[in-house]
Amino acid sequence: MFQKPFIKMSISLGAFAILALSFIGCPANKKEDEREIREKAVSYWNYIFQGNADAAYNLLDRASRTSITYSDFARKVGYGPTQHRVIKAYWKAYYPQTEIKIDAVSISRKKALVSLRFRQPDPTWLPEGVDREADSLGLKDFARGIFIIEKQTEYLSNAQVPIVTIVETTELIKEDNQWRVVFREDS
Repeated sequence: MFQKPFIKMSISLGAFAILALSFIGCPANKKEDEREIREKAVSYWNYIFQGNADAAYNLLDRASRTSITYSDFARKVGYGPTQHRVIKAYWKAYYPQTEIKIDAVSISRKKALVSLRFRQPDPTWLPEGVDREADSLGLKDFARGIFIIEKQTEYLSNAQVPIVTIVETTELIKEDNQWRVVFREDS
């Protein structure tokens, strides 16, 4: 006769214990997720600033990789998929002058937003007179582009490119138990 209430109380205590344990595990999972999110966001942007479009592309989620080809992605984030020595030299001079700071991370289930602040050489800056110099040399298309990149690299190597601060929000989603970057055209 006394067994039924005892059984109900045991089941209730057991359910409470399981619930309590699941809550105890949540902060650790959230901390682990936040660590991975921070790591992935910083890695993604480091790869971009190093000119390593291939590695950055591999951090994208499936939907992003379906919607943009590697070649198009590489053109949007840098100078394309080429491994030309001049472009490699540009990124080698550019990257050491970059700094990435995470301002905030917000996580909602399988979606995360990372607010970042970059200090980096102004990606829109060109040395004064470089267009006139390229015109005077009669350079066109690819040769003109390579010439301009060489000039930018010279200035980068001498730390003569203005440094700008850019604020960026990067979205990540959890896919197959891994956090992946969502590519946005405006990024």
